[in-house]
Amino acid sequence: GLKQRVEEFFGLSARSFFPLSLVQHTFTRFKAFLHPHFFQISDLKPVEGLEWVFLENLLLLPFSSGHRKIAHQVVNTKSKK
Repeated sequence: GLKQRVEEFFGLSARSFFPLSLVQHTFTRFKAFLHPHFFQISDLKPVEGLEWVFLENLLLLPFSSGHRKIAHQVVNTKSKK
């Protein structure tokens, strides 16, 4: 499934993995439906081409409106745990 593919792609092991709410992102005359998932990892390891950020800094980063909605979901999900 998706969890296994994510783990293999990033070389990480997920402690928890679950879908977040669907986000509709509209730009120009196009609609994109984003299907975000939340996963937590056990060990923080470098991933080539990516950069880890602290959760409290996530919303300081520049995002499109659709990805900003996902970032808010991640922050709100984490704060409930």
